[in-house]
Amino acid sequence: MKFTLDRVLTTESLPIGEKHFASNKELRKWPHLDGVSLPEIEEHRVSILIGSDQPDIIDDNSEIRRGARGQPYAVNTPLGWTVYGPMGGPDSDGVHVNFVRSDHEEVLSKQLDYLYNAEFGDTLVDVEQSLPFEDRKAKQIMDESVALVNGHYQLKLLFRQSPPCLPDSLPEAKKRLYWLEKKMERDPEFHKRYASVVNKYQEEGSSRQVPDEEVPTLKPIWYLPHHAVWHPRKPDEPRVVFDCASKSKGISLNSQLLQGPENTSLLIGVILRFRVNRVAVAADIKRMFHQVFVSPEDRGALCYLWWPDGDLMNDPKTFQMLVHVFGATSSPTICGYALRGTAADNSEGFSSEKVDAVMRDFYFDDLLKSFERTSHAVEITKELQELLAKGGFQLTKVISNEREVLNAFSPEHRAPAVKDLDLNLNSLPMDRALGIHWDVEADTFNLIVSGKSQPETRKGVMSSIATIYDPLGLVGPLILPGREINQELCRLKYDWNDRLPDEMAVKWRDLKKGLASLTSYSIPRSFTTRDFGEVETAKLHHFADASEGHGYGTVTYLRLVNKEGGIHNSFVIGKSRVRPLRSGISVPKTELTAATLLIKMDKLITKELEGRINIRSVTFWTDSMIVLRYIFNETRRFVTFVANRVAVIRGGSKTSQWRHVRSEVNPADLASRGIKASETELEVRKHGPDFLWKDSKEWPQQPADLHQELSDQDEGV
Repeated sequence: MKFTLDRVLTTESLPIGEKHFASNKELRKWPHLDGVSLPEIEEHRVSILIGSDQPDIIDDNSEIRRGARGQPYAVNTPLGWTVYGPMGGPDSDGVHVNFVRSDHEEVLSKQLDYLYNAEFGDTLVDVEQSLPFEDRKAKQIMDESVALVNGHYQLKLLFRQSPPCLPDSLPEAKKRLYWLEKKMERDPEFHKRYASVVNKYQEEGSSRQVPDEEVPTLKPIWYLPHHAVWHPRKPDEPRVVFDCASKSKGISLNSQLLQGPENTSLLIGVILRFRVNRVAVAADIKRMFHQVFVSPEDRGALCYLWWPDGDLMNDPKTFQMLVHVFGATSSPTICGYALRGTAADNSEGFSSEKVDAVMRDFYFDDLLKSFERTSHAVEITKELQELLAKGGFQLTKVISNEREVLNAFSPEHRAPAVKDLDLNLNSLPMDRALGIHWDVEADTFNLIVSGKSQPETRKGVMSSIATIYDPLGLVGPLILPGREINQELCRLKYDWNDRLPDEMAVKWRDLKKGLASLTSYSIPRSFTTRDFGEVETAKLHHFADASEGHGYGTVTYLRLVNKEGGIHNSFVIGKSRVRPLRSGISVPKTELTAATLLIKMDKLITKELEGRINIRSVTFWTDSMIVLRYIFNETRRFVTFVANRVAVIRGGSKTSQWRHVRSEVNPADLASRGIKASETELEVRKHGPDFLWKDSKEWPQQPADLHQELSDQDEGV
């Protein structure tokens, strides 16, 4: 007899042990099951689970043996007898109550709907907000508990309440360790690698075995299950992760911890500052979390079970982590606090430039910094190593686009990709800078599109778009059509696994083909070129646009002029967004929304580049005459939607900064309507419009009718 399963999911293991199998011996307890015979299974290993969604296999109007209410019953399926119900008898007092329901698809749909409409509400919030209460509480805990002990910072866990409410978590930890042990027994190589990592924690002083007599005195106490996570670029090296989200009686360690305030720079800010100068240096802090210790009174909350020396023949014992662990809600905030504290506490012994580098050029444990000269890059990077060592941090894995910088560091302090490289003969490699593909030799940021095939479903479209990591928004116009497809599927209420309609499927295939052809697309990492010389003036030019039936977008360029009058324009950042589907959103409203977005982008860019580039002036460009008349208006009163956005624009700019540009030369036009993978159009987006490369006298002039009175129709858009 043969059956076909249409949809099968796979997993590494199933948490089903010998106690979950019914045996013929147990069946004899129940008279109504007399004559039912089950096959004897020696290994008690389950390789497949067949669910109730396969009634032809597990039911099919089969013979059923029932007893009294609450007793097990047997079904003679086409595959043989199977038994349902409790088998343990009256001595089994364990109770498990489970109810599983998946709401994530509905929640995700609502989140996407909010994303599409967020810019189009009548109310705009654009004010600096103070720290919420929980963040203030977390900061107070850090301020009051921080101490420098044996060259490392030590801080308490950010518990929501003291003492924390932590139930008995030992049974869950034992159960998880049991399954880990089974996996290790099946895979000795996995056991060897896993044990090597955990044992190293103890050797390095990051953990310790707790004496048996001390365990009852630990308060609070919480046992953390642990498991391996494999990085795709490090397939031979498991990362042991402590599961701080594991629950016992509905409570996890993370549920009792505050996240705390952000103690790191904005990712986009670090990337923008990395682009300022021609000499680039990247590095990271070795095992950052393990350099920040937990206050002794809280270490009991970081216990775990392990076999002494990693030997499975030993009985598991209680160990505890002495450092803040990866996976704990509070760890990123605490470690960022310690890193910044290192700079602040040692500010008198180091220059303001080094302190500023710690405060602004790190994104968590990654350093990205640019310099004007190679000698300065070497000097500052080495002094940063000295500064961070004051807090127990080791700055390593140095990589640079300049060989002179790399030669200044011993191989053990270089990034793995250049550790054994012959710098005189070999080209510098492709690396990553905060997830962006960085061709170090060419000194460019490269777009690399994943070739992984995804199903032609709503989920497949979303997954494919999500794999394109583009924090600068360089290829936003290429992705916009994919977002429009997903938005339309959302409107039509397609399920995440429904196949695309034929028309959309054709459009999606064309889009994927175009993206796949852009594997060599890149932009210069630096805003300047090697031979540009000394910059005399730096100006920002922001462009906005909206397109009927598509989206709206912005793009920003940095225009540099050197002492000889030479001009260089660089793409800074771009945004491409779909228009909301709800009625009442006209093109003028969308144009006005795009102009408002320019103000937000200008505020972000100027703040993040402050102190690194002296921005002489800022110019805003739009091809919408209605938007310009809104901005220049001094007398009319507008509907709420218009009035609020004009207030944001007038509050963040002067009317003299706004200029008109024709649609055909507006680079934001690409961002708003989307494009196919055309190198020509992308080159325009990369370098900016031709007129920006010319003297300002040749720029588009303001229209003569700019101050023309708005009509009543224009007033309400």
